[in-house]
Amino acid sequence: MNKKITFKIDEEHFEGIKEKGNELGMTMGGYVRYLVLKSSEMQQN
Repeated sequence: MNKKITFKIDEEHFEGIKEKGNELGMTMGGYVRYLVLKSSEMQQN
């Protein structure tokens, strides 16, 4: 399941995502992957 996902984030959301990722001890990329995984799980239910 290798899909390349590209999306644009405005500055405000970028900072929020970065901070949230840091709180959870993840890199920003790791946190974004986590969010994508979570949202795809929700769509399947």
